[in-house]
Amino acid sequence: MPACRSNYYANVYNQQCSLCSTTCATCTASASTCLTCYVSTYLYAQTCLTACPANYYIANPTSSRCDPCASTCLTCSSTTSNCTSCNNTLPLYLQGNTCLSVCSANYFLVNSLCTYCQSPCKVCSGSVNVCASCFLNGSYPVFFNMTCTTAALCPIGHYLNTSNSSCETCPAACTQCSSASSCSACAASYYLFGTSCTLSCPNTTYPVNVTNASSLCSSCSPCATCSAANSCSSCASNEYLYLSTCYSTCPASTYPSGTVCATCTANCPTCRNATYCLSCVQNMYLLGGQCYNGTCPASYYPNSTVCLACPSSCATCTSASLCQTCATGYSLQNSSCVQVCVPGLSYNQVCYPCGLNCAYCSTGSGQCSLCTSPYLLYNHTCLLACPSNMLSQNGQTCVLCTEQFVNCTSCSTTACLYCNYGQLVNGSCRPCDPGYY
Repeated sequence: MPACRSNYYANVYNQQCSLCSTTCATCTASASTCLTCYVSTYLYAQTCLTACPANYYIANPTSSRCDPCASTCLTCSSTTSNCTSCNNTLPLYLQGNTCLSVCSANYFLVNSLCTYCQSPCKVCSGSVNVCASCFLNGSYPVFFNMTCTTAALCPIGHYLNTSNSSCETCPAACTQCSSASSCSACAASYYLFGTSCTLSCPNTTYPVNVTNASSLCSSCSPCATCSAANSCSSCASNEYLYLSTCYSTCPASTYPSGTVCATCTANCPTCRNATYCLSCVQNMYLLGGQCYNGTCPASYYPNSTVCLACPSSCATCTSASLCQTCATGYSLQNSSCVQVCVPGLSYNQVCYPCGLNCAYCSTGSGQCSLCTSPYLLYNHTCLLACPSNMLSQNGQTCVLCTEQFVNCTSCSTTACLYCNYGQLVNGSCRPCDPGYY
């Protein structure tokens, strides 16, 4: 048979082209088996309908066909993907107008429907108003105890975990905290040390019981270790312990001994160590680190609070200028020690005055060597006039006449008065003339 026109079909029974049903634009095999439909009618099961079967198909004005709902939909409206119920042969749940195998995060499954969680929940569990998480940018961003709240409303014993915006329980022994590792208050029998709770305070701290507050460990500073505030038990490496206090320099009447300040002996107001004084109490004098009671040792004399050395020539003294006894090789003269007594003689290292009318005398023997004027020296004795056989020399010493006049046994200062032998001629002794004796 020749091809039929568009609104005819090949009728196999009469071998003619038969007219299609008035509802079909084109048909095949029979007048009512439509292939296409006229405008405003839609092809469904080889039939042209003015309206597609409700809930299951959607009229497509472009193709003039009834398009089936999406495979996930049991029924749909407006569009094939706009589900009104889900394919019950699959485990699907209607969320809005979409069928899903799992409800979205902020939806909760109720009677096979994904129901939107009630505000302020982002995700809910067990019920639309039992929160599992919260909207971070919402008015109640913090999750706690299946509800959404604010950070300020995290209860005592909890802290805001910023990584998941939830109120988390503080660590064990913490009663208040700002994070999992930062406590601000502790349970009974615990002490707050830094940001941790401890049963006992470290050596560098001491326990403080605060009224109506958590007990805490307070720093021993400036102590290295302590038993209480201002009660040190040890000090830093450059300090010394004395009476539960740390000092960079030991106080008066003490001295550094290892890591502590030890007390000086009773006689020492200040000292360098247990055996070396730096000062002495009243009526005692300091010498070589020792305190002497009332007086100083030999060759020293008291001066204010110390013993000072006597001059090297003194064996003992009462001051730098007043010797009492002298060192070997020196003699005491008028409170001074001299090597030569002037004038005078030395006996047992003491200078004594020369004899009567003697101006100078021998240091060792005391023999006069010069007389006071007008006395004349004769045989270490001072006389007003020389013996007859002597005369005055320079008005100081008596010498034998023979030293001035030969053979003279008696003389004046200017002439011989008597000759030992020979004849006296004009104050001089001369040999006798021949024939005389």
